[in-house]
Amino acid sequence: MDYTRLYDEYLRHWRPIDPVVMFEILVFAYMNRIYSSRAIEQACKTDVRFMWLLQGESAPDHATFARFQNERLTDVIEDLFVQLVMKLHELGEINFKNIFIDGTKIEANAKLKYKGTMTVFMNI
Repeated sequence: MDYTRLYDEYLRHWRPIDPVVMFEILVFAYMNRIYSSRAIEQACKTDVRFMWLLQGESAPDHATFARFQNERLTDVIEDLFVQLVMKLHELGEINFKNIFIDGTKIEANAKLKYKGTMTVFMNI
C-alpha cells in the first residue's frame, strides 16, 4: 500500500509514532468492534495482538488516537481504505459478487396496544 499521503499529513517531532502503525491499530481495533479511543488505548496496554502491532513501542494515549483519527486521517482515509479493499481483493479475501446494505427499519409497537393513562397501563 502507498502511505505517502499519510506520511505527509502526519508529521510529529515529539515521540514519533509511525503513522502506518497507528493506521494498522485503528483498522485492527475497528475489526474487533473497538471504536472508543480510550478502549483502543486500553487494548494497546493489555492485548498481546495490539502490543505486537506496536512493535515494542509504548501505547499511545487516547488523545493521540483521537487526534490522529479526527485531524490527521480525515484527508487520507478514503484513499487508504480503497487501497486496503483492493489489496484484500488481490489476496482473494474478498470478492465483489455480493454487496449488502443494511437499511433495516423496525417499527416500535409500545404504544399501539396500551393507549390510555398510566393508571390503565399499570393495571394491565
